[in-house]
Amino acid sequence: MSVCLKNISQILLCTILAALLLIGTASAAAPTAAFSGTPTSGTAPLTVQFTDTSAGSPTGWAWFFGDETYDQAWAQVNACPGWPARGSHTSVALPNGSIVLMGGYDDNFLNDTWLSADDGSTWTEVNASSGWTKRDDHTSVVMPDGSIVLMGGWGDLTCFNDTWLSTDGGGNWTCVNASSGWSGRFGHTSIAVGDSIVLMGGYDDDDNLLNDIWQSTDYGKTWEEVNPSAGWPARRSHTSVAMPDGSIVLMGGCNGTGDDYPYLNDTWRSTDSGEHWELVNASSGWSGRAYHTSVAMPDGSIVLMGGEGDDYSEYLNDIWRSTDGGATWTQLPDARWTGRSCHTSVAMPDGSIVLMGGEGYDYSEYLNDV
Repeated sequence: MSVCLKNISQILLCTILAALLLIGTASAAAPTAAFSGTPTSGTAPLTVQFTDTSAGSPTGWAWFFGDETYDQAWAQVNACPGWPARGSHTSVALPNGSIVLMGGYDDNFLNDTWLSADDGSTWTEVNASSGWTKRDDHTSVVMPDGSIVLMGGWGDLTCFNDTWLSTDGGGNWTCVNASSGWSGRFGHTSIAVGDSIVLMGGYDDDDNLLNDIWQSTDYGKTWEEVNPSAGWPARRSHTSVAMPDGSIVLMGGCNGTGDDYPYLNDTWRSTDSGEHWELVNASSGWSGRAYHTSVAMPDGSIVLMGGEGDDYSEYLNDIWRSTDGGATWTQLPDARWTGRSCHTSVAMPDGSIVLMGGEGYDYSEYLNDV
């Protein structure tokens, strides 16, 4: 398919890397994108030639140029989805559009796994006891082949440093490394860049805040420390995203212990899988916070949502967006969901965002809305 567009109203500044999203049916093989545009930037009016040779029988296309506005309201798709209300869980969006939610805390540690194949509208428990020890504040990533890798966390007064793999959407789990090399921790983040996983920071059993960077290139079987001290202040309960260009952006968190909770609102970026970092914004506009979430969108922008601020007493539902890798931020309309922390969010293949669960006032209110 070739399409020629003329009289584009704005300058195309973004490289068209994720310009086409392919949406397939649940029963069909996952589409394989093969899409290009020439030229990729210029001054309006500009003629751009798009060529699509994608495989996999896609049934829909979505084009993103990086200058779209984000003004749609949030809609509740399920007030009580079946899984117990919880916080500090983890979730991923699979290449086929399914969402998988794992573990967390509801006054008890959890190790169940749930799956939704319809953007969070309905859920099925695929494993009531997933093999890994019950935990919260763990992380998970989805790999290019749809495998899920789950790492670390906290449970039963101990920090974990194990790594687990599922190749069937969370139905079955295998421990690929019982002691992964990095210290047991919770409140860390992890992202997938291609076939590699990068794990960042967190909080360990000895009450140490961390800023080390570890990488695995074999789905979590082995790990290598790429930076013992990344340059950004040691922290936990931050958030990070993998950008379409392969860079990593890390945002906010908490760098205090005990009853001292200084909340951060800085933004850092790495272009080499976490080996080196640069500060792109020391005070990003949004208030200092922890236990927030963020997603990288298909157009290359970042959306940051909610979290906890002001020493446990402030639960946020504000939404912020950056179109330049975290250098500047613009506030979007506040969400309809209640202020919360310890929730999860995922970006879907069609460019929508799904947000799930979390904790409300004083960590005494557990949520399971979607």
